[in-house]
Amino acid sequence: MALSGSTPAPCWEEDECLDYYGMLSLHRMFEVVGGQLTECELELLAFLLDEAPGAAGGLARARSGLELLLELERRGQCDESNLRLLGQLLRVLARHDLLPHLARKRRRPVSPERYSYG
Repeated sequence: MALSGSTPAPCWEEDECLDYYGMLSLHRMFEVVGGQLTECELELLAFLLDEAPGAAGGLARARSGLELLLELERRGQCDESNLRLLGQLLRVLARHDLLPHLARKRRRPVSPERYSYG
């Protein structure tokens, strides 16, 4: 059956859609993770990434965690489908508290009440 003359389905913005499904965009995740890195950790990450084989250099001038992560994305070392390098770097820094953010899925609150089914 054709839907002639009907109004088109509403088009969702990316942020609205991600929020509806409880997810974070890649750049929002970069803001969260990068905002929690200390200056010392940023310097260490920049050094490690600049010394890696085949590295283009230039990460030492990153002034914030967000800038560093965006530079990784620009170089093709980190994207929505491949966050492995970022996970490895966070493990080297012993920042295991930031690893759950890489799942890009927001944690949902858990009720302490128990329900019995049956």
